[in-house]
Amino acid sequence: GRTLRVRLAAHAAAIRVTQLPPLVSNELLHLAFSSFGTVERAVVSADDRGRSLNEGIVEFARKSSSQAALKKCQNECLLLSATPIPVVVTPLESRDEEEGVLEKSVLHAADYRLERELGPRFADPGSMEWEMARKWKQLADIEAQKREAMESEFRDLRDGLHQQMELLKVEERTRQLRQQLRQMEGESQKLCQERESRLEGERRREEQRRQTELLLRQQEEALLRRASDQDIGQLRRQESELRQQANALQQLLDRQEAALRSMSDGGVGAVALQPQLDLTSYQQNNQSTLAQSGNQFLSSMRPQMAPQNVMQSVQHNLPPQHAVPQHAPPPPPQQQWRGGGQQMNHSFNKRNRRF
Repeated sequence: GRTLRVRLAAHAAAIRVTQLPPLVSNELLHLAFSSFGTVERAVVSADDRGRSLNEGIVEFARKSSSQAALKKCQNECLLLSATPIPVVVTPLESRDEEEGVLEKSVLHAADYRLERELGPRFADPGSMEWEMARKWKQLADIEAQKREAMESEFRDLRDGLHQQMELLKVEERTRQLRQQLRQMEGESQKLCQERESRLEGERRREEQRRQTELLLRQQEEALLRRASDQDIGQLRRQESELRQQANALQQLLDRQEAALRSMSDGGVGAVALQPQLDLTSYQQNNQSTLAQSGNQFLSSMRPQMAPQNVMQSVQHNLPPQHAVPQHAPPPPPQQQWRGGGQQMNHSFNKRNRRF
């Protein structure tokens, strides 16, 4: 028939987290401490208006997880957001604010009787109790003032630290921007160097191409000059040969004319016919020889010299009476015979008039 009272034990794997940033939620707190183990509950304390009190409670499933989180956060700095303010982790102290302390649970010792001799009352002014109570109140006021001054000093320190933190952020951002600018300048210089090297390579290749073309042009001109010199030499040799042949023909004609003048009337026709036939055959042979020489010369000459110009140059170098006809066929033997007879008659008439 006795009533058994049970007092709930404190959570052995719970920790208190203070100095939280103002924008931390229950979910973010749960995510931050889930790396140490399984989290049963994570709550950020708030006032009656729902604003964060910058502290919270995290309950783990195992005590080893809470001990690991406590040790890790004490040795290192755990940041929950972009604000570089580390959280402070301490063991959770449980408080019974529901049942409290019952009269039955108070120990009735000697001190109990002394304390309970006088009940609740207000101290009478001027009495010893009133004087002692005033001193305790003054001490509490001094403590509150010092706490307020200390809190104000700590607030100033926090504000200064926030300003310093903002300056450090600006400096860090400036340093990062400068580093990015240096990287961009380095990349730009690298691109400029690559472009200059590419342009230099193109200029070098263009110069090599020009030099190669100039060398090929010089070699071609040298070959053309050499071929022209060879052609001119060959032409001169052929011209010399033609001149020799023309001179030989002139000498032969002179001898025949001298022989005709010295011959008599009876043997004039036969003697004149034979030289005239020899002359015709010689002209035909000479014409075939000239044609062969001209063909050889034209095959060795460049395309800019036409065959007509070659034949004209050859005929220009020959004497007028021995120029080779280009298209006219040799005269028939009868006309040659008549021409020879007229020449012989003319020569005999002159001889008869002389005698």
